Amino acid sequence: MRTTFLSSKRMAAVGLVWIGVALSSCGGTDDPYEALKAKDYPTAIKLFEERMAASKPIEDAWLRAANGRVEALAHTDKARAKSEAGALINEHGKALGETKVSNIAQSLAKGGALKEALEVLNDTVKAWPDSVALDSIHSQVFAQFVATASKDDIKSLEGLGYAGGGEKKFEPRQGSQTPKDKLPQN
Repeated sequence: MRTTFLSSKRMAAVGLVWIGVALSSCGGTDDPYEALKAKDYPTAIKLFEERMAASKPIEDAWLRAANGRVEALAHTDKARAKSEAGALINEHGKALGETKVSNIAQSLAKGGALKEALEVLNDTVKAWPDSVALDSIHSQVFAQFVATASKDDIKSLEGLGYAGGGEKKFEPRQGSQTPKDKLPQN
C-alpha cells in the first residue's frame, strides 16, 4: 500500500508541475507587440489600449500604442481600424506631422486593410499635397492592393479618383509629387 501512496503522491506532484508549465506557456503576455506577433489580436488591442491610457496623446509612447492598435484592429475589424485611423489623423494630424501620419496608414496596410489604408491616404495627402514621402507610401500601398485585389475591388476605388476601370494599372493621383521612377510599374 505504501508504494501506491508514494507513487500517487509523485504522480500528483508531476501533474502539478505540468499544469504550471502549461499555464505559464499559454498565460499570455503583457507586451502588445508579442501578442500582435502571435496573432492574438484581441489581447494586442487590449494591451495597446492600456498603454494609450497610461500616456498622453501625441507622446511617442501613446502614438506607438495607437499605431499598434490600428494594426491589430486591421486584422479583426477593417472598418473600425479605418475609422479609428482616420479619427486619429483628423484629431492629431497636423501636430503629428506627415511622417507619423504616414506610419498610421502603414499600420493599416500591415494589418491587411489595404483598401482602407488607401482611403485614409487619399484624405491624408490632401493635408500635405507636396509630400513626396506620402506619395511614395500611397504608391506602394496601391501597388500592394492591386497585386491582390479583384477587378471589382479595384473598380471600387474609382470613387476615390483612381483610374483604370477595374484594370490592374496605377495612375498617380492628380498633382502627385512622386518621381516617375518610384511609381509601381504597370
